[in-house]
Amino acid sequence: MFIKTITNKKTGITNVYLVEGYRDINNAVKHRTIKSYGRLDILKKQDPNILIKLRSEAKNTTNNGIVNLSFNIKSTANERKKSFNYGYYFLEAIYKKLEIDKFLFFKSNNYKFEYNLNDIMKLLVFSRILNPASKLRTWENQKCFFEPFNTEYGDIIRSLNVINDIKEDLQLHIHKNITNIYGRDTTLMFYDVTNYYFEKDYEDSDILNDETGEVKEGFRKKGMCKANTRNPLVVMGLLIDSNGIPVAYKLFKGNTSDYKTLIPILSELKEKYKIDRIITTADKGLNSGNNLAYMVLNGDGYIVSQKIRGSKKNFIEIVLNQEGYIFNKKKTHKSKSITREREMSFTGYFNKEYVKDKKVKLKEKVVIFWSKDYDERMKYKRKEIMKKIEEYKKNPKAFKASNTYGIKRYFKTKQVDKKTGEEIKGRTKIIFDEEKYNRDIALDGYYAIVTSEVNLTDEEIISKYRGLIDIEDAFRIIKSDLEGRPIYVRCEENIEGHFLICFIALIISRLLLNYLNKGKKKEETKISIDRLKEALNSARVKNLGKNIYEFEETSDLVREIEERFNVDGDFAQIPIEQFKKYVKSIFDNI
Repeated sequence: MFIKTITNKKTGITNVYLVEGYRDINNAVKHRTIKSYGRLDILKKQDPNILIKLRSEAKNTTNNGIVNLSFNIKSTANERKKSFNYGYYFLEAIYKKLEIDKFLFFKSNNYKFEYNLNDIMKLLVFSRILNPASKLRTWENQKCFFEPFNTEYGDIIRSLNVINDIKEDLQLHIHKNITNIYGRDTTLMFYDVTNYYFEKDYEDSDILNDETGEVKEGFRKKGMCKANTRNPLVVMGLLIDSNGIPVAYKLFKGNTSDYKTLIPILSELKEKYKIDRIITTADKGLNSGNNLAYMVLNGDGYIVSQKIRGSKKNFIEIVLNQEGYIFNKKKTHKSKSITREREMSFTGYFNKEYVKDKKVKLKEKVVIFWSKDYDERMKYKRKEIMKKIEEYKKNPKAFKASNTYGIKRYFKTKQVDKKTGEEIKGRTKIIFDEEKYNRDIALDGYYAIVTSEVNLTDEEIISKYRGLIDIEDAFRIIKSDLEGRPIYVRCEENIEGHFLICFIALIISRLLLNYLNKGKKKEETKISIDRLKEALNSARVKNLGKNIYEFEETSDLVREIEERFNVDGDFAQIPIEQFKKYVKSIFDNI
């Protein structure tokens, strides 16, 4: 076994994994993840030499890093007989409160299978939170829980098709329970899009139906990957509420543009969830005329950012005109607003009918905002840009499309006379567009927010827009903490099932964190997903025999979580009857 570190190119976050090598039936060496230790920066805070120690432990596990699969299963099974995780009961308390178990019980009556769908769902969801891994590794680890699930690996894979079938009904069921229990407000929601790439080079093939002549397009397609890869993707659109709790998600083919995902998910949501009006908050990537027109046509509203660079000249002049701006006391930000009316066209399905170029009048408020911090960040980034610009101004012959990323927009070509330098038909000359560059410098620190909610104050609009940080955090959790990828399943139905597991794991994590952090003051340290995972993984008991269990030494955070749940875990050894009461009190006090 060996230690592997993987750095997310977008976030810069490095995660640490224990990886084992094994030989498949063809005697080829393969690698798979055994355990996720979490984020390297957090691990180093606890122990600066953590990587050296982990690598030493991994090296001592096997001689050459390649183990026999059957021996590994036997070894880990024996090890798990010594201690069991009970931290997952705090997750199961949320799971039961949302009545996911009851939903699956009734849904199972519609299918003819013998496995326990609820046990499989719990195993996949709790493992995704505590120790995310492949479905095979999750199945192999199932006996680490205090109450082992005793599922079969084949049943887990088969269940993903069923999970895919019920994904929309289950999302609705969870939404209704969150609304009833926590008083969810869906008048304001936040929407964003991300994508997940697969460890393969080629796209899924399109499939022709010989009987109907229809072509079903492949699911994993190449598109604009946010991780800058050329691998096939799937695209996820996610909606969360104002408390940061996911409401719904939808997967799209990998070649789907971000702005084309908004209307399908909103139209389905309003119809199935019976929501009267939604104000959707999104970034500029979703700000298309068709989307805005649809939302107004549908009786909804929006709060979206608008790009300033690349906008029309009259709007840039409004931004740079200092008249009307109001500073805060510290002079760290200023804002002003204007109202405007414009006409957009909508093309697409509305009320189940296809319409083309339907004119929609938009009455909007635009808040223009300048931030000192944002300005300084932009100018700091500009140092490298300016350095590259100076290099190419001195040596224009070095200017190539392949090595001018970030500065190409500041150069233009002109046809000039060789001798006089006059602009005529002749040789091409590369010229630095100083006017455009100086304009961009002047626009540093500014951004604009556009809304249909013209009666909101500037401060309210800015405050609501800033809630988008929660959805960025939600995607970070799915990708990093829940390890939504790498994705070890291939067909569309199984991929859909995999991401429903991630979605439920995200909801349970967020609800538990909100519950634990509720009432904490600003100066108090709030529990993060990383600390929660670490604490729940450390909550373990040893079987001493004769139905007596011994609590292993755990973190102070476990004690804090127990206190929040009003349960007493202050004992070293405990008989099984008392331990059952301990678990029951967790479920009763959430």
